[in-house]
Amino acid sequence: MLALPGAVLAVHELRYVLAYGSHAAAQLSAHGDHYVASATVVAGALVAISIGVAALRLVAIWRGRVRVEIVRAPLWVLWLGLVLVLFAGFCALEALELVFEPHRVAAGAAILSSGGWWAVPAAAVVAAVMALLVHGGRALLGAAARRRVVGQPTVLSVAHRAFHCDIRPHQPMATCAAGRAPPLAELG
Repeated sequence: MLALPGAVLAVHELRYVLAYGSHAAAQLSAHGDHYVASATVVAGALVAISIGVAALRLVAIWRGRVRVEIVRAPLWVLWLGLVLVLFAGFCALEALELVFEPHRVAAGAAILSSGGWWAVPAAAVVAAVMALLVHGGRALLGAAARRRVVGQPTVLSVAHRAFHCDIRPHQPMATCAAGRAPPLAELG
């Protein structure tokens, strides 16, 4: 998931907001988290790419170019898995901060000190939003796939039929019959 770095960054930021309230920006700069502005741009770009890829996939399924099998996990299982992944991502981010900022405290203390325990409820909230988005996206892809199964023609199939029509020229002499009836003067 390309949106995962953005979600981990959201957990990081939400942790500071929950712990320090209106003083979160001052605490971020006091802790030396100067990379956050750059990381926000990168994470935003990854989220935009993720949305674009999802839209392209939806269009491909809608047009019948891609077959899809949707794995349906219960929403709570998806949420719980995302909580664990986001918290692990938060811990990894804190560990990277320790590598690049050696003046900080030890890894375990960095995660749990200064309101770090707020990362657990922050991860739960961000995971709930992500789980609902994933669940809704799966439902949308399933609806597009079912729409395609019903067999409504798409623009691609209409264009395909327009270029492959079966028009044969009329050849009356080849069937041993004239192309018109005999003149009226000869009938009487």
